[in-house]
Amino acid sequence: MDEWKTLACGTPPFVAKPAALLTEAGVPFEALASGDAVTTRFPYLAVPDTHAAIVDSIGGFLDPGREVTSIEKQHSPDVESTN
Repeated sequence: MDEWKTLACGTPPFVAKPAALLTEAGVPFEALASGDAVTTRFPYLAVPDTHAAIVDSIGGFLDPGREVTSIEKQHSPDVESTN
């Protein structure tokens, strides 16, 4: 898994759920209370001022191609990677 920061951005009710889940799990996160705060932190984003965001450092993603190749190699060591 590649680790990246995760940004949840939207209306305050939208952002409240992931914030609550992260709080419940004891995962630290950065809260950005307005679109202006989001744009200041991430200048390449244009976010309405009515929005808020949270940023955590535990997010990530799986590369499906890499995962399939890894599983195939576990079952057949002769499989070559296409990535």
